[in-house]
Amino acid sequence: NGSGDGSFAFSDPVRVVRSTSNITTVNQPMSFASSLDGTTNYTETLNLYPGLGNFIISGAVGANIPFAYLGVYNTGSDIFTIRGNINATTFVTSGSGTTVIDAAMITTTGTQEYNNAVLIKTNTTMTADNSSITFNSTVNSFDNSAARTLTVDSGGGSITFNGAVGGINVLGNTSVTAATLVTAAPNTLTVSGGTFTMAGNNLTLTTDDITLAGAMTGTGIVTIQPRTASTTMGVAGAAGTLALSTAELDLISNGFAMINL
Repeated sequence: NGSGDGSFAFSDPVRVVRSTSNITTVNQPMSFASSLDGTTNYTETLNLYPGLGNFIISGAVGANIPFAYLGVYNTGSDIFTIRGNINATTFVTSGSGTTVIDAAMITTTGTQEYNNAVLIKTNTTMTADNSSITFNSTVNSFDNSAARTLTVDSGGGSITFNGAVGGINVLGNTSVTAATLVTAAPNTLTVSGGTFTMAGNNLTLTTDDITLAGAMTGTGIVTIQPRTASTTMGVAGAAGTLALSTAELDLISNGFAMINL
C-alpha cells in the first residue's frame, strides 16, 4: 500500500504482489508510464485513489498477468485517462471525475462498471465474458473533431445505459451486443436517462431481450436484431422473445434513414 501528499509517478513496469493493494494521493497526480500487472493470473486487487488529482495509465494493464479487480476512484473535476489496453476480471471507475478512454480494448472476464462520465478518444472495443457492462453516467466522443466508434459486447451478460450517449459529442458507428440490453428512462439514475444521439452514424443493437426507455435520434441506420438464432422477434405487441412495444418503437425517431428490425 502507498499513500502521500505528493504525486505518484511510475516510469518503469509495475508488478503488484500483495493480494490487495491501495495507492492513494492527497489530490495529487498519479501516473503509470509503463506496464502494470499482477503476479498470479486474475488474483490481485488494485485500488487507485488519486482524489482530485489527474490520473494517467499509459501502458498496458494486465497484458501479461491480469488483475482480479482494478478500481479507480476519482473525485471533483479530475480526469482519469486510459491509454493502454486493460485486461482484468473486474474493472470499475467511480467518483465525480471523468474517464477518458484512449485505448483500443478493455477486456474483462467479469463485470465492467463506469460510474462517472466516459469520453471515448479513440475507436474502442469493450468486452465482458458473459458478464455485465454498466454505464451509470454519460458516454460521448472526446471532442467534436471526430466521431469515435464504440463496440460494447457482454456476450451472454447484460448491458445497461443509465446516462445519455452522444448528447454532447456524438459517437461514430456504435455496436452493442448483449443477452439483455437496457436503456434507462429519464430520472431513473440520471436526468436524461439512456438516450442515444447518433447524428448520421449507425447504431446496431444485437440482443435477445431489450428494454428501451430512452429516446433514440439520428439520421443514419438503426438496427435491432436477435443475438441468437433461436430468438424470435415481436414488434408492436406481437409475440416474440425479443419484443418491442409500441411505446418503445415511438422512442426511435422517424428521422433515421432506415430502421432495421
